[in-house]
Amino acid sequence: MITTTTGRKSGLPRRPAIEFHEFKGRKDVFSGWETKTEMVIKSMGFDLSLEKFLAQIDRLTFFTSEPTDRLTGVHRMDDQPAIESESKSKLRSRSSKKQEIPSLGLNIPEKLFILSIDDERGEIKSSIKSTLPYGLAGGLLAELALLNKVQSKAARLIVVDSTPTGDAWLDGILTEIASAQKPRKLSRWIEILGRKQTIKQTAARLADRNVIGIEKKRYLWIIPYDTYPQVDASAKYWVKQRLRGIVLAGEKTDESDLILISLLKACGLLRLLFTRDERKYASKKVDALVKGEVFGEAVSRLLEQAQVVVSLAMMH
Repeated sequence: MITTTTGRKSGLPRRPAIEFHEFKGRKDVFSGWETKTEMVIKSMGFDLSLEKFLAQIDRLTFFTSEPTDRLTGVHRMDDQPAIESESKSKLRSRSSKKQEIPSLGLNIPEKLFILSIDDERGEIKSSIKSTLPYGLAGGLLAELALLNKVQSKAARLIVVDSTPTGDAWLDGILTEIASAQKPRKLSRWIEILGRKQTIKQTAARLADRNVIGIEKKRYLWIIPYDTYPQVDASAKYWVKQRLRGIVLAGEKTDESDLILISLLKACGLLRLLFTRDERKYASKKVDALVKGEVFGEAVSRLLEQAQVVVSLAMMH
């Protein structure tokens, strides 16, 4: 039995599991909201850790339903007698269908940005304000690489096609790289771009497309700061669903997804994607997925070097 409600702030559907049912000797339960993973596993009668549970995932059958904003109240499995008359092959076909992730038209830095926003306050989380600009810079350079405009060779970034992309921000960066007297290291370009108010520029792009809003506020009536309330909450929801499916369920991925996951790891943002009980398993999967991904690794090295400099300065 499940109930469907809408999130108080996000407006997205939530389907918490109320109980499990035994059908033909088999226990069935609908998954609840993503923070209830351990509760759902235990309610199914499995005394397993999440990692061991996922290792046996092929033995389970999952039924999915499309998101809805309509309150459905209580739904009981025994209210659906037709389910018994369906053939096993039809049930298997239904259960194998995956929820289609819509194309959002967001680039890597834009996805990284919306994932970094605190849902309650609409602010960039304070713990990542210093690392996010470099993650955004890495995402911008990665976008140019995916468009075959630049390449990383021997840790240095070179321009292979200087024709405009049609995106004013990317074209400005491409021109700057092409105008350099000699090829610079990838990490050096990330450092340069990370100092150019990438947060404000990314926020402005998302606001122009009504994904987020931008509100000016002051701390103690003196210090100005911006908040970014979500206008289209579904954008963040679908980005998270896509990445969680790749890491936890082994869904197919592409180069853009891998770069985004690598940047999230470099900036210390993976904890925003996974619940506490999922993080150990997810960390191992992410390490295997992004091994050798140059943009995330460059951001990670740059941030490690910066931390060493800060530590040395504090010692003297």
